[in-house]
Amino acid sequence: MATRLLARRFPGNPGVRSLPCRGFSNQVALILEPVARGLGFTVIPRHARQAFARSDAIRVVECGVPVVDTLWLIHRAEWPLSARAAFVVGHLRKRMLSHGMVSRRGRGNGFTSPGT
Repeated sequence: MATRLLARRFPGNPGVRSLPCRGFSNQVALILEPVARGLGFTVIPRHARQAFARSDAIRVVECGVPVVDTLWLIHRAEWPLSARAAFVVGHLRKRMLSHGMVSRRGRGNGFTSPGT
């Protein structure tokens, strides 16, 4: 997603893979602190940015048309979903249907979700 967003902002740029990487975090809540200190940039979901306590320390760059990804719910056909997982899937499906975001392709559970 970051490569697609950067390509829109900087056409002809080789993409995010060409940038040096000096750190890594897979916890969304921890990503914005180094950015707020001026140590880089990130592409994160809107809700993560809104939950960040020091939002005044970061700058959001709007890139026009949002990047849209399809999220797939995949599980083994021979293993039924647990009651908890089935509840969550039903809840997500209702919310996404109410926002017109569910794809009806084939038998799959493709959820089309706008990016940040």
